[in-house]
Amino acid sequence: MLVTLAENINNPAGGTCAFTVRYASSSLDVAGSPRRSRVLHVSPDTLGDHVPRLYVSGIVPAPVEKVWAKIRDFNEMPSWHPNVEKSSLDTGASGAEVGAVRRLVLADGREARERLVALDDGDHTFTYELTGSPFPGLRRYIASLRLAPVTRSNHTFLEWWSEYDANAEDEAGLTQTFTGAVYESGIEALQECFKGRVDAVSERDRSH
Repeated sequence: MLVTLAENINNPAGGTCAFTVRYASSSLDVAGSPRRSRVLHVSPDTLGDHVPRLYVSGIVPAPVEKVWAKIRDFNEMPSWHPNVEKSSLDTGASGAEVGAVRRLVLADGREARERLVALDDGDHTFTYELTGSPFPGLRRYIASLRLAPVTRSNHTFLEWWSEYDANAEDEAGLTQTFTGAVYESGIEALQECFKGRVDAVSERDRSH
């Protein structure tokens, strides 16, 4: 199941404001664990009169530790996302280093550059921003992905959300691209990746 939300957020200041790295709250029970958080400062930027905010969530049939191990490395997106062909690091010693910049080759051949601005192992969250965009009309984009355990089933609740600034005439197309080709496709791929493993365990359990 996927939940998708897109809305425009008014910017009362109408001018300069700071992008803050914040994590969406969840009503699910999350086991407490030591926080190991690394955050890179995100400088202020001019956002205009409104900021489109996108949100997609879904359930991945695997424990949160296994899903986090799959997606944590910022440079390993091609291993789980069907619309990313290749990834290489322009800067950074590894995909777990805050400040690392990855160069993605997308399924349609276009390239995007993204910088990791926050990584929190305790909260199973990372945040990144586009520094080189192949999307027309896009001026600013920052996104976060967060995992939380579903305690009853031992599955994972995955949230993926973003805010961006773009030309008004390009917003509808960008919203469709980000929610569909990026977030929904990524979550569905993770669901399929772990579905076979969960089914195999269930069959083995029923045989005993």
